[in-house]
Parts: sequence; C-alpha cells; structure tokens
Amino acid sequence: MRVNNVHLTYVPVAQPEARQAADAHQAEGVASTTPNQASTHVPSAQLAGLLDQVRQTPAVRPDRLREVAERLASGYYLTPEAAQQTADAIQNSPD
Repeated sequence: MRVNNVHLTYVPVAQPEARQAADAHQAEGVASTTPNQASTHVPSAQLAGLLDQVRQTPAVRPDRLREVAERLASGYYLTPEAAQQTADAIQNSPD
C-alpha cells in the first residue's frame, strides 16, 4: 500500500488575532497573507534554553577531528596509557 498526500488540501494554522485580521482582509477584498506572515512564533522557555545551549557549543574543529580519527585508526586509544587517561578524565570531571 502506498500513502501519499495527493488528495490532501493545505489548511493554514494561525493565531486567533492573525486569523481575524486575515478574515477582515478577505471581507474587504484584500488578498490573504501567507501562513508565515499571518502567524508569529514565540519559542517556549525550554526551547529558548536549548537554543542558548546550542549557541554556546564550541565550533567543530576539523583539525582536531582529523587527529582523533588518525589516533583511532592507529590503535592509540587501545593502549593502557590511553585507558588510564580516559579513566582519570572521567574521575576528575566536574559533572
């Protein structure tokens, strides 16, 4: 069975004030606004907090990624010294 949206129609969702304004414009013969123009988005406090965390995340460093990939390929992280460094880092982590 194949499911597609061929027979579905687009129904815009707007905030009540925006919907009333759009209805008033239509009654006056003014072209309606697009959904993006008719509604505003106010992120929740949780979303705003997550966005702040993302913005504070350091940028990816390609040179560091390349170095780690080379170490993985060479088996560096399979040595007892690497295991000890990892254990020390976990024990000393503030989290």
